[in-house]
Amino acid sequence: MDDTGRRLAGVLWIGGAQWAGKTSVARILSDRHGLQLYQYDYHDSRGHQERADRQPDRFPAKHAASTRSAEEHRLLRTPEEMAQEDMAIFEERFAMTLDDIAACPEEPPLVAEGWGLRPRLVASVVDAPRRAIFLVPTDDFRDRQLRTMPRAAAVSAATRDPERAQRNRVERDRLLARDVLDSARALGLRTVLVDGTRAVDGVAALVEDHFRPFLPPSRPSFDEHSRRFLEQTRQGDHQAALRSALAARECFPERASTTWLWVAAALARTGRIEEALTTVEDAAGRDLAWRLAMFRSPALEALRPDTRFRAALDLSRRRAAAQAAHPLVRTWAPASADGAPPLLLCLHGANASAEQFADLAPALAEAGWLVACGQSSQPAAPGRFCWDDPERADADVDTCLARAGAHDPRRVAIVGFSQGAGVAIRAALRGRAPLGFIGLAAALSPPERAVVEELAGGAAPVRGGMWSGDRDPWLETAERVHAALGSRHDVWFETLPGRGHTLSWQIRALLPEILGRMLRA
Repeated sequence: MDDTGRRLAGVLWIGGAQWAGKTSVARILSDRHGLQLYQYDYHDSRGHQERADRQPDRFPAKHAASTRSAEEHRLLRTPEEMAQEDMAIFEERFAMTLDDIAACPEEPPLVAEGWGLRPRLVASVVDAPRRAIFLVPTDDFRDRQLRTMPRAAAVSAATRDPERAQRNRVERDRLLARDVLDSARALGLRTVLVDGTRAVDGVAALVEDHFRPFLPPSRPSFDEHSRRFLEQTRQGDHQAALRSALAARECFPERASTTWLWVAAALARTGRIEEALTTVEDAAGRDLAWRLAMFRSPALEALRPDTRFRAALDLSRRRAAAQAAHPLVRTWAPASADGAPPLLLCLHGANASAEQFADLAPALAEAGWLVACGQSSQPAAPGRFCWDDPERADADVDTCLARAGAHDPRRVAIVGFSQGAGVAIRAALRGRAPLGFIGLAAALSPPERAVVEELAGGAAPVRGGMWSGDRDPWLETAERVHAALGSRHDVWFETLPGRGHTLSWQIRALLPEILGRMLRA
């Protein structure tokens, strides 16, 4: 077996039928075990079609499908013909998938998920049956998903007979699901019937147990490290906080733009000033300290008089100024709209970009929104941004709303994650979101919280909702923000069990429906 064959043999595969929770399960396992995650649908919308169009001789079925109108695809063919074409496309796209995976790093291990990962195709590359599993919804569960999920309830492309188009699509899905069950059984590969009696965590636990021989040990999440560090700091146990900060820096090198501050703060609080200064210098020198607000942390007060601290701050200021960033907005047009559409503005968290909501945007556009993903002008690292300066953040929101495209100004909602949730709340209090706001895992600094508290007392009543996980280190802050909104504003708060500071699968699943209620209210 060559290197490529060995690489592919070591992949974990989650295939199956639509609406069974494959993506949610794969994300849970990826987060829990530090796996690379390959998402089949993501690559379809970001490269596979372009590859087929460049090489139509190699990928004829995929290329031909893209030339058909919705009428030809959904109405002029039987569900059996549609399923047969999809099977041909799956085979072509599996070749693309193998090319994609072969180009990924060998470590950490990789889990791939998608409805096109069919048993017959996967069986040709795995070195053991337990490296593959296939999730298939029961008919009753699929019908429930079709009733409750906006992106499942109707065909997004316009046709002269949308009800018939949807019936054909549903029947095609049933045929493809039956093929998964039959072919997996013939090949001795495991299937799981998803009927809704298990929550997605339960399905994930079942899949995790199936993959157990090949999974690396689960690791404490970054949220758990963050919660431990903050709690130890609040308790004044700075030696323990330093140990937690050093452990987080070691375990999560990709989060170094955050952990440098934890380490420097803990060192300063334990009186190790020279080491704290070296940590600050190192962060600035390694291009990690873009967020100038971090330099204003009270924990670094003892370092401020030192010329080394001021030099590091000046370097970071020059670097941020040279970025010359401007607010950006990326939009998705609604699938259909009578007149000016409603606008949904999505605001990323700190150390992120407009891409944070890009995978959710198509489903929200299918539900009728003009979706605009806004991006701050405040750099947090190369290619990543934050909303640290509240005044500038509010101005960026106004710019994004102005650039989003034609929409109904009476029907505007704003959703934000983490630090972006605080910006969304302020925007609503400033009258920018007549339909309301959604704050996901709200994370506000004390100055940001003070601005919200001041606005809340004098603003016209607003509607909205807030979600936070019960393991989120920022939960207490989110609860205080909700309390500050008080009875004057119509804002609900929900705590999600077992969730940390993430855009969890529950949020992703529920958000389209919650926003749909805003639209219908």
